[in-house]
Amino acid sequence: MKNNTKKIIAAALALTVALGGSCYAFASQAKNEDKKNTDSTETVSELTEAVSGPEVPAEEENSIEDAVKTEDEKIVSDDEVVYVFTDANGQVSKVMDSILIENDKETEEAEKAESAKDLPVTIKVSYSLDGKAIAPEELAGKSGHLSIDVTFTDNAYEVREMNGKNEKIYVPFIASTVMVLDSEKYSNVTVSNGRVVFDGARYAVAGIALPGLKEDLQLDAELEKEKDKIPESVKIEADVEDCEISGMYMLLSNSVFSDLSVDTDEKLEELRDDLGKIDDAMEALMNGSDELYNGLDKLLTGSNTFSDGFTQLTDGLDTLASNSDALTSGAAQVFNSLLQTAQAQLAESGIDVGTLTIDNYGTVLAGLINDGYVRNMAYAKVEQSVRENTSTINEAVTAAVYSQVESGVEAAVRQQVTEGVKEKVAESIRPQVEAAVRAQVEAQVKGTVEERVKEAVVAAVAEQYRITAEEVLADETMSAAVNDQVKEKMSSDEIQTTIASNTDAQMSSDDVKNLIESKVNEQLATENVQKIITQNTDEQMNTDDIKSIIDAKTTEKESSAEISELIDQKTEETVLSKISEYQNSDEVNAQISEGDRKILNLIASLDGYAQFYNGVIKYTQGVNEADTGANKLKNAMPELIEGIKALKEGSGKLSDGLKEFNDEGIVKLNDIVDDTLEGFVERFDAVKEVAADYTSYDAESGISKNSVKFIYKIDSVKSGR
Repeated sequence: MKNNTKKIIAAALALTVALGGSCYAFASQAKNEDKKNTDSTETVSELTEAVSGPEVPAEEENSIEDAVKTEDEKIVSDDEVVYVFTDANGQVSKVMDSILIENDKETEEAEKAESAKDLPVTIKVSYSLDGKAIAPEELAGKSGHLSIDVTFTDNAYEVREMNGKNEKIYVPFIASTVMVLDSEKYSNVTVSNGRVVFDGARYAVAGIALPGLKEDLQLDAELEKEKDKIPESVKIEADVEDCEISGMYMLLSNSVFSDLSVDTDEKLEELRDDLGKIDDAMEALMNGSDELYNGLDKLLTGSNTFSDGFTQLTDGLDTLASNSDALTSGAAQVFNSLLQTAQAQLAESGIDVGTLTIDNYGTVLAGLINDGYVRNMAYAKVEQSVRENTSTINEAVTAAVYSQVESGVEAAVRQQVTEGVKEKVAESIRPQVEAAVRAQVEAQVKGTVEERVKEAVVAAVAEQYRITAEEVLADETMSAAVNDQVKEKMSSDEIQTTIASNTDAQMSSDDVKNLIESKVNEQLATENVQKIITQNTDEQMNTDDIKSIIDAKTTEKESSAEISELIDQKTEETVLSKISEYQNSDEVNAQISEGDRKILNLIASLDGYAQFYNGVIKYTQGVNEADTGANKLKNAMPELIEGIKALKEGSGKLSDGLKEFNDEGIVKLNDIVDDTLEGFVERFDAVKEVAADYTSYDAESGISKNSVKFIYKIDSVKSGR
């Protein structure tokens, strides 16, 4: 059976190797998948080429044993080929038979749906993404870990009489699944039964299944490993980005099973040789039983001598066991003394650990290290030392804060004095600035009024002489007369009053006022004026009045709750800073390391004695147990001697039993093996015959080919569909 199962697997793998090359032809066909071809002949040609693939290399041709024909020998030439078109789930949409196509039947008949005729194998394709089932129409464009499960169900069978009863013998098929995946979208591609080929741009995936073979062979539990080698499904897995599947192709064939044979005579002869070896082993076993009897006779004689020596051993162990309690008690007393000494040494260092015992010392001392006991104790001493000097720190902080307060008050008073001096200087400058600005404004107003007076005089002269204003100004006599009249009018009280009134109005405007302030500020910013302001300010700051004001404000500020709180805050900040500085100093870190080292050395010392102490306990326990066991064995020795006597008698009966087993069991085993092997050969021959009988899918055509092959085209899953 095992060799024939291997033949089936080898043939299937050979077909998969051949189809590996076919995947690349299928890749080019898959890129144009969306462009549906309505012509029957071209559709079948496309499908045939995709499955046939390129010519198989010479070095691979022998290994695949002509499982797939080369490009020059199309599959459709010698076989009946049934083309099955399905959706992405494996649901059949159209069936086409090559016999109808080859015999020039009408296209409509050649493409007819074969829904009334059951296909021998049903295919189901299911998809999952990241472990969750998903419909193919929802898969396009998605990303994640993709799993495609293709299952095959064998529907074709014949009823044969096997071992006196009718059984279904299914037509066995080899089912090959072929697909191509683009490496730009797919990675980490695997297939359950088959292989994956990568050409640098695409993954060619080919897997096989053997639907119907498990049911036919009916393998029992002893052949479970062989049963596991017969797959009925193909699982393809990969990581995908922007999922797009250019369909799958499947080739189903049963021709490989019709050529299988079982070497019955050879197997029976091998088994008979093995049974002969069992006969030889039985003879040796029977001879050995005689020697066992003789050995047991000697054992019975020696057991009496052993009993006397064991009595002496038991007496010695009784003596050792009587001293066990005293030895254990003394070791415990020494241990407790060491623990008390360690506890006292720790107390002298300021470490209170309570009472150390044999059971708790390890946990307590390790806790000192793990909890940072030495570090915390050192930190506490540092904090205590710093806080003892809090009053000194407070005095220094108070002096610094008061100095800042005094500087702040003096700066504020100086600012006020400076502003006062500056205002007085500005008042002294302002009349001069206003006079200068008024002169400018008055000149502008006078020019404007004079221009208007001249326009009025020119207009009056032009009207008098009935000429234009331009003609008046062009005439030298008239122009001189006009200028004289303008001078006369400009010196009149009326015009002078108008000029003064307009000038006052301009001086009262915001623009002129802002101009005056700007001019005043410009004067204040000059170097000479700044020196005057600084000099006057310094003089006032040195007066007794100003000094008294500064002292009063300083005293008031220093006595405020705000400054008191500030001093307390700064004092605490300084204390904490000093604590942190000293705690992180090299001196304190060295003290902590030294303290931890002493505790670790203490633990190591106590652990050393604990090892000795526990050894004493184990020794005394072992002595006690050995003493107890020895006494039990001593008490059981008479029963042991009696058992040896009984064993001697039983060994005599063993020889007779082995002879009876050889006559009644081994001899009959040959007949049973012959019947079992021949029964299996009968079943395997039936499978072969059923496979050979299935030579036509469309029996009504009356045409018979060498074999029948089924080519399935599974629809694609496109991104953006």
